[in-house]
Amino acid sequence: MSQPLLERLRSDTRDAHMALEEALNLLRPPLRRERFVQTLQGFLAFHRAWQPRMAALVDDPGLLAPRNKLALIEQDLQALCAAEAPRAAWVDLGFLTTPAAAWGSLYVLEGATLGGQVISKALRRAAWTPADGLRYFNPYGQRTGEMWATFRAALEAPALEPGLVTDGARATFRTLQSGLAPAMGAAA
Repeated sequence: MSQPLLERLRSDTRDAHMALEEALNLLRPPLRRERFVQTLQGFLAFHRAWQPRMAALVDDPGLLAPRNKLALIEQDLQALCAAEAPRAAWVDLGFLTTPAAAWGSLYVLEGATLGGQVISKALRRAAWTPADGLRYFNPYGQRTGEMWATFRAALEAPALEPGLVTDGARATFRTLQSGLAPAMGAAA
C-alpha cells in the first residue's frame, strides 16, 4: 500500500519547511512591528499573484474561497497603520502550472495556518499589536482544526501524482524563503 499523500508531503518537505521557518524566525525576540509589517507586505505580494493562479488550477471554489487571505492581510496592514507596499518583483510562480503543483502549494499555505496559531498567540502579548490581533496569522480562529480537516480530505480526493504535488510544495517553500527572508534580515 502506498504512503498517504499528506504523510509523504510532510516527510518530503520537512527540510524546506524548517529552512523557511528558520529564515523567517518570526518569533525571535523582540517581536518588532516593523518585522511583521514587512512580512505582511511580502505575503500581500505573494497572495496577489498566488490566489488567481490557484483559482485557475484548482477547480474547487468552495474549498478556495474561504482560504483567500488577501482581505485579511490588507486589514492587518491597515490596523498597523502601514502602507500596502508589496514587493511584487520577487513573486515568481512559474512552477504553478499544473493542478498537482497547485495542491502542493496549497498544502504549504494551509499548513502555515497551524503554525500561525503559535505566532498569533505570541503577537497578542506585543504592545504594538492591534486589539483585534493580526488576522492573517490566525485566519480561521476556532475553526482552524475543521478547516485543516476539510483541506486534508480534499487533498486526498483527486488523483494526483505525489511527486508533482511534492515538487509544488517544495517550490512554494523556496519561493517564500527567497522572497520573504531577505526582507526579514533587513527588519531584524
